[in-house]
Amino acid sequence: MKIDWTPNKIASLSIIQKISKLPFEVSVFLELHDNGYSVLAYNKGTFQSVRIPLTEFFKFLRLKRKEKDKKIAFIHNHPNPISTNDCFPSGHDSFWAYIINLICKRHNFSFVDAIIVSPNNRYFSYKENGAK
Repeated sequence: MKIDWTPNKIASLSIIQKISKLPFEVSVFLELHDNGYSVLAYNKGTFQSVRIPLTEFFKFLRLKRKEKDKKIAFIHNHPNPISTNDCFPSGHDSFWAYIINLICKRHNFSFVDAIIVSPNNRYFSYKENGAK
């Protein structure tokens, strides 16, 4: 059974639901397959920031560079449930979504989406909001 990787499908994954409830920021790269997903890289941050796990991501790119049809998603959380815009991206978030998209294009991988999740069961999808 082939999975249609929509932003809602990605945001509803059990691992993403768990990340959305954490009291600190987390960033994760997922490789999306036709029948599931794999965690490529994961990094834990603080209440206000997280380091993007680019070293691990680049290792994956080097290992898989000859393979075709690789789908990548980047997800991170905003742990502050007080704000009404709890999953709205910052300029920093948008910068990294853009850079990751460029890196994926350069290596002929499909960048499916960058998604920000919040503890209020909401998410922001760059794809749904018109980012390319």
